[in-house]
Parts: sequence; structure tokens; C-alpha cells
Amino acid sequence: MIPACPERLPAVTLTTDKHQAMKKTRACACVVLLFALPRLSFAQRFGWCDHAAGASIVSFDGTLSRGEALERTLSGNLVFVVKPFDNGWAVAVTEKGRMENFAGVVDLPLRFHYTLEIMGWHFGHSPTAPGNERSFEFVLSMEDYTRVDGERTVLLWPYTFSEADVERARAFSVHVPCGAGKLIIRDPIVRNADDPAAAEIERFTFHADIAIPR
Repeated sequence: MIPACPERLPAVTLTTDKHQAMKKTRACACVVLLFALPRLSFAQRFGWCDHAAGASIVSFDGTLSRGEALERTLSGNLVFVVKPFDNGWAVAVTEKGRMENFAGVVDLPLRFHYTLEIMGWHFGHSPTAPGNERSFEFVLSMEDYTRVDGERTVLLWPYTFSEADVERARAFSVHVPCGAGKLIIRDPIVRNADDPAAAEIERFTFHADIAIPR
């Protein structure tokens, strides 16, 4: 995640021109960082995915009620899946008949990221809710899943690996071709949306656009 500049800088007591200059410099630096960091993170790589210039787009709509699942073939053996769990649904891309989530393995940040879940509390007023539009990436094969999963495991539990392994994983040394998807959730019917423990989705519709590299 790229850190954003705060909307307001902390208040300071200004008694000299030097202090005024320091405040202006800090504000300018904040603006520069806001525009420079995306280019910097691209240059240094953040994540495992490479995206080809051309892709085929698979678009479709769906409606799910509590307990229902959906599976849609994308290309060859690759499928898009929305399956129920707990009081919501999990979103996955995988190979037909497999359990591994080709989207989850490249999902960042590593923890507390809810893009691939659809839960009732997401539609309340929680500031951490992911909202109605979800963008994600996914690997295209079990072989690439295994390669990325190995490096992801190092990042999740670095204290169990060598320093060299951790540094290599932090540099995202594994590069794999990926597809990308966007899921728009519409008209969710939710009970107790502002209570994370009790929130339940009765029904929702969605639109999906999935890009598959040619």
C-alpha cells in the first residue's frame, strides 16, 4: 500500500521565517511523495504480477442469495468462483476442481485485506470496509501459484526463514503473468450491516469484468 499524505499537517508554532519555510517545505515534500511513490513502487516492483499489453475481456452478471454459489468458466480450465462461507461469500479464480485461490495468492497487502470477501459488514459504515467495487489480480496456472505461494509464505512468516530468503521475497523476485478482474457489487440486501458479528447478506447482484492475457 502506498502511504497517503495526511489531509492536515500537525499544528506547529511559527515564530520565525525559518519555521514558516520548514512548514512549506514539509507540505511540498508531501505533495511530491504523493506523485512520486507510485512511479517508485512500479520501478522497484510491488507484487508478483506482470501484465501483457493485450487481453481478452470476459464480462458477465450474476445474482446470489444466501447459501448459493456461482462458477463461471473464463478460459480453458480457469474458472471464476463465488462461494458461500460464514455469513458471506469468498471470491476466487482457480482451475476447475481445485481449491487453491489464484487471486488470493497475489492479493496485497498480506493481511486485513477484504477484496476477495463479500461480507455484510462491508456495506455498513466501517472505515475499513472495501466497498462495492473490487479490483484484483490472479495467476494463470497451478505452477505459477506454487511459485508465488512459496515467496508469500516467506513474507507472512519471515522469522522461520533465512535473511537471504526474506530479502529475496521482499524484492518480489518471482515474476509471473497475471490476469486482472473488477467486481462491482450492486443492490446488496443486508441485515445488521453496522454490526460485524451479526451482519448478513440476504441477496446481491454483481457485474464482473475479467481480463485474460492472450
